[in-house]
Amino acid sequence: MRNEMVAVEGEIKMENLKADDNVESHPYAFHVSGPRNVASPNWRDIINSSWKDSNYKRTVMACFVQAVCLLEIDRQENRTEENALAPKWLIPFKYKPSGAPRAGVALRGTLLKIQTMRRDIEDDLRFLAWESLKGSVRFNAALNALKSIATKYGSNNVCIVGHSLGAGFALQVGKVLAKEGVHVEAHLFNPPSISLAMSLRNIGEEAGYAWKRLKSMLPSNTDTQTSYEENVVFSDRSKAMGASFIH
Repeated sequence: MRNEMVAVEGEIKMENLKADDNVESHPYAFHVSGPRNVASPNWRDIINSSWKDSNYKRTVMACFVQAVCLLEIDRQENRTEENALAPKWLIPFKYKPSGAPRAGVALRGTLLKIQTMRRDIEDDLRFLAWESLKGSVRFNAALNALKSIATKYGSNNVCIVGHSLGAGFALQVGKVLAKEGVHVEAHLFNPPSISLAMSLRNIGEEAGYAWKRLKSMLPSNTDTQTSYEENVVFSDRSKAMGASFIH
């Protein structure tokens, strides 16, 4: 029995970091910003299952979301297996504790990089205006992925996890399946607020950050940049990490 992770995109605000930066000193490297309380499993953990520990479970889910976020950053920065950031966030969890889900869907939030900035801000505005994310291509991708693994493994053996905007997708996708009688475990980190004032402030901060990044990328005389829309694809490279990802 192998532990499979199906992931759909995580969130981070990136500074002007280049793909050729030293991974060992990168601020998002696992040993730099990862949890400090994750030890290699011993035989007691494997037999008794550390999954019964709520703190451990929360740590694992948070790391999965971060890994999904970094998968997208690795892709946009053309990182290779040698300098990729995402794999190290999965290494501590290569064994499957008794009781842990056999598969899961992880969703990122807003990623303010050139290839994801426009669509993610559109999703933020969509949630602000209608408190719904059903018009987003990411909503359909997440829903189809969760349905697929729930059918394959059974709803009791899968989970969904998201951070920020990704938590909004996770919550609404889970509700759709619940109405169909399919109930899955959910882990939500900092879901988007439905408070108008709070949402406007968050979007204002993201828009300001996006504008600063855009200005720093544009030359003095530039043509209008074409927009980039991501496709939902399956990545075989991630199977080497004991996981299957959608990003």
